[in-house]
Amino acid sequence: MARPPRPAAAAGPLAHPHRRPHRRPRRRPRRGRRGGRQRPRRRRARPHPEGRRRPGRPPRQRVVVGRPPGARMSLFVVQATRGGRVEASSPVDVAVVDAAGRLFGHAGDAARCTWWRSAAKPFQAAACVRAGAADRFGFDDSALALACASHSSDDEHTSLARQMLRACGCTEDDLACGGHPPLSPRVHERLVREGITPSSAHSNCSGKHAAMLALARHLGADVRGYEGPEHPVQRRVLAEVRAGTGLHEASVATAGDGCRAPTFWLPLAAMARAWARLGTDDDAVLARLRRAMVAHPTLVAGRDRACTRFIADGGGAVVVKVGAEGVYCAALPGQGLGVALKVHCGDARFAPVALGAVLARLDERLGLGLPHDAWRAVACPSVQDTRGDVVGGLVADGALVFA
Repeated sequence: MARPPRPAAAAGPLAHPHRRPHRRPRRRPRRGRRGGRQRPRRRRARPHPEGRRRPGRPPRQRVVVGRPPGARMSLFVVQATRGGRVEASSPVDVAVVDAAGRLFGHAGDAARCTWWRSAAKPFQAAACVRAGAADRFGFDDSALALACASHSSDDEHTSLARQMLRACGCTEDDLACGGHPPLSPRVHERLVREGITPSSAHSNCSGKHAAMLALARHLGADVRGYEGPEHPVQRRVLAEVRAGTGLHEASVATAGDGCRAPTFWLPLAAMARAWARLGTDDDAVLARLRRAMVAHPTLVAGRDRACTRFIADGGGAVVVKVGAEGVYCAALPGQGLGVALKVHCGDARFAPVALGAVLARLDERLGLGLPHDAWRAVACPSVQDTRGDVVGGLVADGALVFA
C-alpha cells in the first residue's frame, strides 16, 4: 500500500511540524580572573555536632551547660510495668549540687529549667521566719512544718492552719488559695462520706498561705492581694529564692501556681543548691525550718504520703519535698548536698520512684546507710487491679555521673 503524501509546506514557524523545537544556546562557562574555567560553587556543609573527625582522633565532646566539659551523659528512666512488660516510661533529669553550687552528680540535663512548684515551700516560709513574724505570732515547729507542707487535708492539718490564722488576726476568708479535693484518697473518701465540702483550709497550701498572711500583718501591709507578685510579702519571698539559688532577680521568672501564689522558673541545679543550703547550719532560718520538717513529718504531707515516709523512716538523714508535674527535691544534711529532679512526663506516681533510685545511687557512692527497705512501698510501689491483686509495678533504672 502506498504511503500517503506529506502535507504541503506551510509558511511561518509551523512549516516543519516534525522538526525539533528550537533550543536556547548554551551558556559559556564562567571564567576566573586569569581566564581559566571557574569551578562551580559548592554549598557549605553544616558542621557535624561532634566536629570534624580525623583518623586516629576520638570525637570531640560537646559542652553542655550544667555539667563539666567532657562529662558523658547519663539517663534515668522510670517505667510502669504490667505483666512483665513496659506499659509507660519517662526520662528523668537529675542534679546533685553542694551548697556552693558545685555539681556533684547528674543524670540527663542538670541545667534543665522547670517550675519549682511546691518544692519551693521551705524558702517561701523562710520569709515569714526571717522577718520575725513567726516569733511574733507564736508559730512553733509544728506550724513551721505546715508552712512547708503540701498536706493531705486531714483534721490535724486543717485545725492547725485555722489556729495559725487566728494567731495573726486573720480568718479563712482571707486565704487566697481555694479549696480542692484532698491529695490523700483516704481523706477524700472520708470527706465525701461526711458530706464536707473542702474549704480554703483544706487546700494543701493553706499552711504556706497562713504564714504569708502572718508576714503581711507583721509588715503592716494590706492582707488583700498578698499573693500578688508585687506585694511586699512576695518581694520578700523572691529575695529568699534568690539567696537560696544564687540567681539574680532578672533570671528568675514567675507565674501563678495552682494556689495563686507565685512559683519560680529555675534550673534544676539552682534548686538543688538551695536545698543543699537547707541541709546545712550556715543559715539559722533554713536550719530551723529543716528541723521542724524532721520533727513533724506527718504535717509535711500525711500518713500515707511519700514525703512523710522518706523523712520519718530516714531519721533526719534526708529531708524531701515534692512539687507538682514530676518535681522532687531533697537535702542530705550530713553530706551538704541537695537533689533536684524532674520527670519529663510529669506523672506524680513516677517522682517518688525516681527520688528513691537517686538516693540509692548516692548511698552506693557515699555509704549513707539509708533505709531503702522501709522506703520500698513508696520508692518501688506495685500496680494493682481493682481487687488488690498485683499486676505490675513502678521501677527506675539509670546511673548518676559523678563529677
